[in-house]
Amino acid sequence: MAEEEAAPDAADAATVEETPPPPPEKMMKAMLSKHGTFAYHSRVNPRPVDWWGKPEDPSYSLLRDCFRGRANLVTRYKTETFVPNIGSPPVTKEVPYTALVAQCLSHKQIVDAPRLYAAACDEDTGIKCIHACCFNGYSDTLKVLLEAGGNDARDTTSDGIDCWFIARGRGNDQCLIVLDGAEAARVAKEAALAKAPDELARERRKRREAEMRRRKMAAQQKAEEARREMLQAEAEKLRKRREEEKAWKRLGVIPTRRVTWKGLVVDVDGTRGIGYYPKILRDLPKAPPK
Repeated sequence: MAEEEAAPDAADAATVEETPPPPPEKMMKAMLSKHGTFAYHSRVNPRPVDWWGKPEDPSYSLLRDCFRGRANLVTRYKTETFVPNIGSPPVTKEVPYTALVAQCLSHKQIVDAPRLYAAACDEDTGIKCIHACCFNGYSDTLKVLLEAGGNDARDTTSDGIDCWFIARGRGNDQCLIVLDGAEAARVAKEAALAKAPDELARERRKRREAEMRRRKMAAQQKAEEARREMLQAEAEKLRKRREEEKAWKRLGVIPTRRVTWKGLVVDVDGTRGIGYYPKILRDLPKAPPK
């Protein structure tokens, strides 16, 4: 009887051993309810969770690399205001506190090929690498995927979960800051592209008119400088002529009127009505003849 009773027990044990383990939960909503809001409500950047997908999926290796990480305890500072003594004014100080920071182990690989990792998506759950970053708190990697990779922060999983819901449920405040910044940049870009065509044409016309005014002012300034230089040259020539006439008078030479005749510069003696080549001051005698 003991042997007959032991046989069913052995069969049951074999049946238990042959039973495969239950499949892992794949839906992000289930993972959040299990590892998210309730478990990590008061924690920042909770412990990273490995990717639970199927190895045969095309994006399995990329999602696995993006999910992989480690959690480090670091010291951060926050500003707090408190009253040291009764009746004393409040004091504001930088208070250190210990935070649990998650870091992506494959961050360098993602930086080298952000477009490749941004295109990774699980076929069953619709989870992307940006969801993995929000889930595990990889804010630096999330910023790379949004800016260089071209991911949209509004992308949702198959069950309608977006990045904000994931980061908020896991308590990843830094990821929420990155998401808000990316959304603000997207809204500003769309607002710039949504301008009316006539407004864009008006702006282009204003730029052309401003450029024409600038060129016109530059041409006028150049003409004024040329005229000023010409007047200065004429004044300098007249000054030299006067100095030369004064030198002639000191040497007893009657100055003559200098004109241009048939392309030549000559001195005209009005009293005798003759013209001759200009006298060079250095060839004149140093003193009037006796």
